[in-house]
Amino acid sequence: MHPIREVTKKGAAPLLFLILLTFPLAAPTVAESASITLANVTITDAAIAKRENGTLQISFTLTNGAITQYGVRYGVALIAETPEGQFVADEKVYPETFALPEHSAVSKTITYTPPPSLGGTYLLTLISKNESGLPLTNIGIGPVMLTASANGIEIVPDSCF
Repeated sequence: MHPIREVTKKGAAPLLFLILLTFPLAAPTVAESASITLANVTITDAAIAKRENGTLQISFTLTNGAITQYGVRYGVALIAETPEGQFVADEKVYPETFALPEHSAVSKTITYTPPPSLGGTYLLTLISKNESGLPLTNIGIGPVMLTASANGIEIVPDSCF
């Protein structure tokens, strides 16, 4: 008996099943992902306006792009650099929150006093977050040299578990 006649006598269903398993009818499609802009906030015109007795007066402008940002906060971070990398030696986020409408800018002047136990050179950085903690932007102002005026303790992260 001929092989094709044998298949038709037993039924084509098993053969069709094997063909479908071997050759899918359509390749699966992957949905294209699109990026979503959550914030377009920048800090410009950042400068140390005054330095007196270890206290810094810092001026800057927060500028917003196309999406209104609510609950905007700003602050200062001192970044220390070690052979193991960078870490935040101090951070102060100011309590003021405000809305930053689209295509707007707000100028600020803040006063920052570093902890008296910090001494050495640090990178002074301005930061902006929303009230949920989502980082909006940051900018390094530049290195600042601090002189420790009090003894303090240091936590060495590598020694912690």
